[in-house]
Amino acid sequence: MKKSSYIVFYGSLMKGFSTLKQLGLEETISFLGCVKLVGTLYDLGDYPGYTECGSTAIKAELFKIRDPSCLLLLDEFEGYRAHNASASLYLRRVKEVLFMDKKVESFVYIYNSITEGYRTIDHGDWIRHLAQRK
Repeated sequence: MKKSSYIVFYGSLMKGFSTLKQLGLEETISFLGCVKLVGTLYDLGDYPGYTECGSTAIKAELFKIRDPSCLLLLDEFEGYRAHNASASLYLRRVKEVLFMDKKVESFVYIYNSITEGYRTIDHGDWIRHLAQRK
């Protein structure tokens, strides 16, 4: 697997949510800024799922990985099994994102299950979607 010093979040791991703090990961990564992914965002209930199919601009956040050991906990949280892709809820892959006019290779968790029956989030913004869902 390719390596990266960056990771992108588009759901409950974004700042503004308490998930990173609950997982004890606040000191292991640093927020850099907002980025866009291109694909489709699905409402899976308590969290979103991103797939690379589609052309929606997905609102996401870029973080610098300060302690690579955080990936073990993030993989567990996301249901990623490095040696068993078919049993993984999400796959951790390296994608190129544009940040401050520079291309950055960063990890992103891509949903790895059936999307049929789940609602798409056409505007690509999980936070906005949650506000509208209430």
